[in-house]
Amino acid sequence: MRSIAVVVAMLLLGPRAVAAEEASLADRVSRSRIEVDDLAQRLRDRRREAQDDLAARRAERTDLERQVRLEEIRRQTLAQIRAERLDRASGLEGRAAKWRAPLAASIAAAKDHVERSLPYKRAERIETLERIEADLEIQHPDYAIALAKLWRFVEEEEALGRETSHARQLVRVDDERLLVDVVHVGMALLYLRAADGRLGWARPADDGWTFEWLREPEALEAVDALFTAFEENRVVGPRRVIVYEEAPR
Repeated sequence: MRSIAVVVAMLLLGPRAVAAEEASLADRVSRSRIEVDDLAQRLRDRRREAQDDLAARRAERTDLERQVRLEEIRRQTLAQIRAERLDRASGLEGRAAKWRAPLAASIAAAKDHVERSLPYKRAERIETLERIEADLEIQHPDYAIALAKLWRFVEEEEALGRETSHARQLVRVDDERLLVDVVHVGMALLYLRAADGRLGWARPADDGWTFEWLREPEALEAVDALFTAFEENRVVGPRRVIVYEEAPR
């Protein structure tokens, strides 16, 4: 009897174990299905993102291709404009080049004028003309600007002939190079005063102009009075001056 009871008990327990195992299997299948569904949704999301990204890249490519076409058209247009302007500039430069020789000759004449005229700030005046000459030596000179500069120089030279002014400049007197005060009366007379008080003037010589010291009391008095008038700002009015016997050549 006792063994029959054990068998019956085991038979009664068998279906419960099978049911528990089936429940566990169903749970695992359910979880797997959820995981599969989640993976499928993630895959669909990734595909949609990839499709959106691909569509955006295609749109970007289309826009870039459009920009490239526009830039190519712009490049061709600019190249055509540049070629036309170069042709026009070449023609203008050719016509303007005819001014080179007259300008060079005018500068040379101006230099000769400076070399022969009163030696007032001669180095600075020559340097101005040399800068205008340098403007003509560049690859594409602007002859109009060079002409304007030369004309301004001529006007300044003309003004020098009408004014009396006070300045400082380097001179050579008796083989001595000095920085002196000078007063020029137009472009006819030039007086100088050294730092030690010596007074002199520029006078015409066989080879141009020469600077020399004054020694006659009357001449020294007249020149000293002229410098004093400038220092005291009493320039307006009659003044005594000394002149050379021969006019400048």
